[in-house]
Amino acid sequence: MLPECIRRAPQREVRKRVAASRTAAFSSVQARCSPALSGGVAAASVMLSVFALAWFVLVRTPLGRHVLAVGGNLQAAWLSGVRVARVQLAVYAICGLAAGLAGVLVASRLSAGYPRAGEYYELDAIAAAVIGGTSLSGGEGSVVGTIIGAFLISTLRIGLSVAGVPDQWKSVITGLVVIGAVYLDIMRRRSRA
Repeated sequence: MLPECIRRAPQREVRKRVAASRTAAFSSVQARCSPALSGGVAAASVMLSVFALAWFVLVRTPLGRHVLAVGGNLQAAWLSGVRVARVQLAVYAICGLAAGLAGVLVASRLSAGYPRAGEYYELDAIAAAVIGGTSLSGGEGSVVGTIIGAFLISTLRIGLSVAGVPDQWKSVITGLVVIGAVYLDIMRRRSRA
């Protein structure tokens, strides 16, 4: 049963009160969480922590060796006793966790949840990994190389912004850089064979 004041109030007034209480609740949560996550130092420390954890897992644990084995040759990994389905499930779960963490950081930076905020970030992520030496065919790559690739891509983006290049052309130029890196990776693989 609703309280007497709400039953007697016009519906429009009730909606205003509910909206005001939701806004106040959101503002208090935003005031507590946003400064902690949106600052450059906090976001950078989260990024470095995630990179350090990823490096440790890939280099120092059996899961990391299994991930590289499954990425290099799925059938050979299965024949050597790696539980491929579990490794793939773990990789997808870690990927989802990382995407959720990135979403929280972006939302705290923008102080709002904007559904199109991460548009075209996947191109930058792929470019950073490929420039850093990760092979698109799988089985090769390092966290340190990906960090270097991310710095190169962000330097490219900032340089293009300073030069006044429109956003559409930034994506085209980044795509051309990715195509060039993939081409170099293919040529390197052919020279080995």
